[in-house]
Amino acid sequence: MLDQIVRWMQIIGTFMEFLLLLRMLILRFQRVYLFLTLYAVINFLVDASIILVGTESDPGNRIFFYSRFLFAVVYPLAAWDVFEEAKAQVSKIRRIHLPRLVSGMFITFLLGIATSFGIEDQYFKGTSTSTDFMGLFLWLGAASTSLLFTWNVFRTSRKGDVLLPSNTSVWAVFFLITFARAVIDCGFDVAGGLLPHGAFQVINAILLLFDLSLITWCLVRLKPLSPDVTSAPEKARS
Repeated sequence: MLDQIVRWMQIIGTFMEFLLLLRMLILRFQRVYLFLTLYAVINFLVDASIILVGTESDPGNRIFFYSRFLFAVVYPLAAWDVFEEAKAQVSKIRRIHLPRLVSGMFITFLLGIATSFGIEDQYFKGTSTSTDFMGLFLWLGAASTSLLFTWNVFRTSRKGDVLLPSNTSVWAVFFLITFARAVIDCGFDVAGGLLPHGAFQVINAILLLFDLSLITWCLVRLKPLSPDVTSAPEKARS
């Protein structure tokens, strides 16, 4: 029974991700938030693919672990893009914190390669243990550095009395929680096998319910872009 509830929550969550992507396209957010739109596309396609092939199947397991490498690249880009609508107000703040974001990802990549050499390579559910570890390590590092970057820029902006657009505040909160959720997920994926199946599914259901609430909140709070907010290519042509 609990397994069926979790599966339906995953399906509903994926549908909600599609609605979020659709709303972003309708509001033409891709003009300004290119990497956020890219994140929404990838997130929906990955989750939809896993559901289609089966969350417990070997193909689903491979999609999950290989997609961690993709998210490790997309997360820092999304963290930078969160403030794109307010780039005139926070350009200096973003530049101050950018070196930490870049160096954090570089150190994570080096540590991931170094530590993966010490893992005995075995195959489990269609992927090797070294690939699984590397994907999770990079995913965790990207989520952590992106979380710190987003938090530092958002906090500094608020402390400096910078008036942020409504969408910027919504995206900042959304991705702060998303990055923190990824850190929790990483630990959950590693330690989940030690939990009884029932306890694992209960925690999974709670996290999925939280995801549904977050996406619903984001859908309600997002507003159309101001007419004077244009992308860089559009400004160049004007």
